[in-house]
Amino acid sequence: MLVLGLIVTLNFFLPKGTGPASLAYPPPEEDSSKSQTTPYPYPPPPENQPTPTQEMNGTTCFIDQLNQFSLQLPTGWYTDGSPDINGVGGASVFYNYSHDEVKSNHGFIELPPNAIKVQVSSAKISEKENFEQWISAVIERTISSEQGTLYNTTTTSPYEYKLAGYTGLAYSVTDSTGTILLSINLLVDDTRVLIITITPANSPSISEAISLLETLNAKDFDSCSSGLKMPDEQELIPELATQTETLALTVEDFTCNLGTFPGNEAHNSTISLQMPFLIGETWIVGGAGSFYGNNHHCNYYNSYYATDWNKPDGNDANALVLAVADGTVSAIDAQCIDVRYGCFVQINHPSGFRTIYGHLSTVYVQSGANTSEGQLIGRVGCTGNCADPHLHLGFWHWDLSDYPYHYDYFSQCYNGGQTCPNGEASYYPQGYRPSPMWSTYGNAILADGLPFTSVNGHQIFLPLVINNSP
Repeated sequence: MLVLGLIVTLNFFLPKGTGPASLAYPPPEEDSSKSQTTPYPYPPPPENQPTPTQEMNGTTCFIDQLNQFSLQLPTGWYTDGSPDINGVGGASVFYNYSHDEVKSNHGFIELPPNAIKVQVSSAKISEKENFEQWISAVIERTISSEQGTLYNTTTTSPYEYKLAGYTGLAYSVTDSTGTILLSINLLVDDTRVLIITITPANSPSISEAISLLETLNAKDFDSCSSGLKMPDEQELIPELATQTETLALTVEDFTCNLGTFPGNEAHNSTISLQMPFLIGETWIVGGAGSFYGNNHHCNYYNSYYATDWNKPDGNDANALVLAVADGTVSAIDAQCIDVRYGCFVQINHPSGFRTIYGHLSTVYVQSGANTSEGQLIGRVGCTGNCADPHLHLGFWHWDLSDYPYHYDYFSQCYNGGQTCPNGEASYYPQGYRPSPMWSTYGNAILADGLPFTSVNGHQIFLPLVINNSP
């Protein structure tokens, strides 16, 4: 404990220009013979960690106080619980399989047959627009956003949809990975909308998902409605019929080769990073999830230096997520409608660096807000294109030399023009890799599949943070 306290104290008093932050661009050549090694195994997390939220299995009446709805959770359906009522936004997520049934091998997820996921969030319509205008604006943001452009997202035209006694508009979304999502937007009153997303929308279990949603109660939400309606599958989503045949071919095109590399073909970024979790928490980087340059983290999406984080015991849902460095929130999705990341927070950092925190269950910050290293920004979830709760942490550097006319994000492997270590073709220019993060053993280099215990930042006083959220 004495050593741990000394490390935290030293990190707190280090000046901002100390260490990697003082390097110029491009950084000097690194001496690979002095590469750090990290002791293993790591000590277990302290006993005083908060008790993780466990999966809930039906049959039960589920009530979401934040989004103001209830539904009857039948046997065979699961949830990690409702989002925090003090959050800026978030979604409740339901799935017809247990997390224990999910098989994961380095980011390649194998779900049970006919698996499907439903997430429900809410939004307000301003007095300056009607429901149809709001839907049109949402679709336009989905297509024209950075993520929508990056993943070649397309949508169908909205059509009228009735569900659980409410009327609204629905449309389907498809991206370049072949992910098909159904968005049902129900008008509860003149200003409030329930946003429902079903993934994958071409699952044979679509009727089960609709039956679950038929028990929605958004007006007197302290109780559950009774009676299930099995809708005619022919009237569900006619637009999806022609898209399902090409799904397998599309998915095959975007994955990287399976493999990892030591991360020594690129320089560390010029900003010091901290782990995105509370002091004393232990998380595994990569491992069962993706690490640098494998699976969906590759040059194809300019996301080579993205990492997935999981707790050793797998109880990731609703864990607190902290900012890894000072910066400004450049974008959020608190309603979880982003096809790939669901609820996410995107932060711009000094010297042209950006991080994105994806698949969150709850968002605690607003776009444009200044954030500090170690600040609470959200909770771990499984919104968007996600099969099991985890934190997706993306990391980019970009060239602002002729901004705003042109700038590129760099999170890719070039490796001197040679084939990248996992067999992927090189892509110029090489991006910075994330700097070593503060762990129990100091400023440690991340290693795929190893656990790291956070000692960085400051202890979060959760009630104060939440009560002062924008």
